[in-house]
Amino acid sequence: MRWTCTICLALLLAPALASAQADGEQAPPEATSPEATTPDDGASEGTADGADDAVPAQDSDGPREATQDDPMPARGTSSVEVNEQEQRLRREQEAMLDETAEGTQQATENADESLDHEFQLGIRGGVGVPFLFALRYNNGPPCDDTGEQFCLNVGSALVTFDLSFGLSTDIEVVVGGRIGAVGVEPTNSSNIQLLLGLRAYISPESIAKVYLSPNLVLDLTEAGALAGMNWGDVDFGVRGAFGVQIDMVRFVGLYVELGVNILFLRSFGIAPDLQGGFQVRFP
Repeated sequence: MRWTCTICLALLLAPALASAQADGEQAPPEATSPEATTPDDGASEGTADGADDAVPAQDSDGPREATQDDPMPARGTSSVEVNEQEQRLRREQEAMLDETAEGTQQATENADESLDHEFQLGIRGGVGVPFLFALRYNNGPPCDDTGEQFCLNVGSALVTFDLSFGLSTDIEVVVGGRIGAVGVEPTNSSNIQLLLGLRAYISPESIAKVYLSPNLVLDLTEAGALAGMNWGDVDFGVRGAFGVQIDMVRFVGLYVELGVNILFLRSFGIAPDLQGGFQVRFP
């Protein structure tokens, strides 16, 4: 009887157990709660910061590409670009060397074109107008028929010339002469004078040169109309001159000069003159 009741109870419960097992296999998995799946704030911020600081990985086989976080990708330099840069630098260096060489050559040419007269042979020519102030000695002829002893005359035009050599940059030795164009009183003879002296330039390298020129003078003007009247054919004196010479180039110059001759033997004569001309120099 007991076994009979047990078997009946098992038969009644079997369908119920089978139905419950089938429902458990078909049920979907339970959803995970938000608290379980959402990470904490610290983890989120750490992840975001890490994402901002992360550097895109480079491809070892080639240059990386630009991104928003890294807009300037690394760029390799090819051998072609290196060669072009070397050629450009070489051309710039050659241009600099050429400019330096041109500057050196120009400086050398300027040195060769120095305007001083050192070791140059010069030939000078010009014209002048003399004035005569003379005081006759007691035994000399008077200036006129009235017996005037103080003479004042305007001489004739003079042709001047000299030969010079530059002993240094500022000193020239000078040998020259002066010849009158026509005869003048009181001898009615043309003036003839020889000069020996120096010419000292104050600014020898300048285009415009100021100079001083002291000279000894030998006057060979013939007595002419005063022959036999205690008036000799030879006189001696000195000359001083102050002038300016303009050297446009190394070999040619123009000058203007104010000079004074003082003679002693025939009479005490002072003869200032103004003259100008040119000078040619070699080499």
